[in-house]
Amino acid sequence: MNSLRQIAALVSRASAYTIMPRSAMMDEISDGELVLVPIEPAMRRTAYLIRNRNRPVTRANSSVGKLVPVILKIWSCDAGLRAKLLQ
Repeated sequence: MNSLRQIAALVSRASAYTIMPRSAMMDEISDGELVLVPIEPAMRRTAYLIRNRNRPVTRANSSVGKLVPVILKIWSCDAGLRAKLLQ
């Protein structure tokens, strides 16, 4: 299954677990329909910005590349995530 909503519906109907970002199911968690179960040791995931190598890098591209780490840092703090941004 590749749809977060379908996966959440399956977990809600059955005695099942899934691994997904907390942010994907905030409404269901807030409503008490689903609960978070911490995974120990904590998982680590690396993400990348990806662009088309054949297109020139514009000032807009550069600006986005510089803003994304700032936005992610703010977002992870606001969401209570333990995140480390690597440069």
